[in-house]
Amino acid sequence: MPVPWWRRTGARAGLAVAAAAVVAAAVVVPISVHDRRPDVSVALAAVQPSPLSADVSLTAKSWGTEVDMTCVYAGTRYGGTSRRYGLYVVDARGHATEVSSWHAAPGETARTTGSTSLAVADIARIQVRDAAGTVLLSAGPRSS
Repeated sequence: MPVPWWRRTGARAGLAVAAAAVVAAAVVVPISVHDRRPDVSVALAAVQPSPLSADVSLTAKSWGTEVDMTCVYAGTRYGGTSRRYGLYVVDARGHATEVSSWHAAPGETARTTGSTSLAVADIARIQVRDAAGTVLLSAGPRSS
């Protein structure tokens, strides 16, 4: 028995829409992945003894810089309470701006994303500070 014309047309239209979606995804996904490639990646170095270690990626944007950080709070010898930390960018004049903050306790990994209007080239230092403002980790973006 022949298939009615409206069923054949509907199936063809459905296949055409699905094929268009696959083509669009193939184009959009590589563009968005490329947009996420950091311009600078740096591991911050200890300035003061602390249980923290951090890696930071800076990605240039038309409006400034996206700042992505992964910070690990290792061990338990520093007490079991959660503490507040902040991620700062410092310009060439020494002006510091907090771009993200978080609370962490032993054994936790924090991932934050912040931003600044500074261009990547205008960032002189990246720092992790505790709640009192003490610099615990620091690095220049071109030091790695």
